[in-house]
Amino acid sequence: MIDGLYQPPKGVGRRYLNEFTDYDLIRVNAVGGTALLIDANLHREGLIFPAFSYRGYIETEGLAAMAQDMGVECWGLPQIRIIHADA
Repeated sequence: MIDGLYQPPKGVGRRYLNEFTDYDLIRVNAVGGTALLIDANLHREGLIFPAFSYRGYIETEGLAAMAQDMGVECWGLPQIRIIHADA
């Protein structure tokens, strides 16, 4: 915990979608913010990107924790690649 937020070093307790290229779909405990597909009804029910510590997480990881508390599973799509355009 750093300043009330859970911040493990890279590689400690974390795995990344590029490690699961043999899968089309995989259940995840947290999400990144590059591209998210979220049912709008979940936002209407209160799912947010918390700017405050939610179970020790904020923003995208806090959103995943909050979704899980709402009974929603988070899924990753390892076969989809998001490419950022050059500025």
